[in-house]
Amino acid sequence: VSAKITGIEYPKLRETFYSQLSSTQRKFLAENPPIITSNLALNCILLDFYFSAMNYPCDSNKWQALENFVKNCGWVFGFNNVCLICDRPTKILLDENRQLHAEGETALEYADGSGYYAYHGVVLPEQYGTIHPTQWRSQWVLSEENRQLKQVLLKEIGAIRLCQELSLIEIETGGEYTLFSLDENTDTKATYILQRIDAETEETKAVLVPWHTKNLNTAVQYAHKYYSAEDFLLTN
Repeated sequence: VSAKITGIEYPKLRETFYSQLSSTQRKFLAENPPIITSNLALNCILLDFYFSAMNYPCDSNKWQALENFVKNCGWVFGFNNVCLICDRPTKILLDENRQLHAEGETALEYADGSGYYAYHGVVLPEQYGTIHPTQWRSQWVLSEENRQLKQVLLKEIGAIRLCQELSLIEIETGGEYTLFSLDENTDTKATYILQRIDAETEETKAVLVPWHTKNLNTAVQYAHKYYSAEDFLLTN
């Protein structure tokens, strides 16, 4: 009745949980996969039907123990002569894709107060997790070294705020368009932003473009194709 963590059954769960572990711990869990209690519960529903409705014979003491176990326990790690049992979380918040997600609070929390902050399946440090995403600071993008966390910050803060609040490095300008970089070393996979200021309305549009769009024309073509053909008109 045990079940391994799989990418199909539990998308991003391995990434979220395993990101907190060392390589040795990951290897250990791969060789000793935890029991997912939700799968046990499904099996117990079937067993309960057999025992109560069909009067199938069973050891009542063992069945009572299993039933209590499933009702009250979370993850279980069973080894030779040792069994580690994790209490159920008191709080689990998920997004529409069933990924751990919360804004300004823990997405997963236990009775002792410990827990995790997460943004659409990505585990956040307390520095980010305790603050609502609308209040995240643009300066954090410049100091964040973890690429996955940096992408989360970029996505939530948005290109327009970054243009308004940071002193970006100008790469190229032409007409209504300017291509900026957040990074001084543009030989690496730098972060690029394409900004357009409408000459008539003075409305600002800005989007993140891939690191390989290192010239203005390529960036405009990318924004025109993948964001908005109306907001990012192709220039001659």
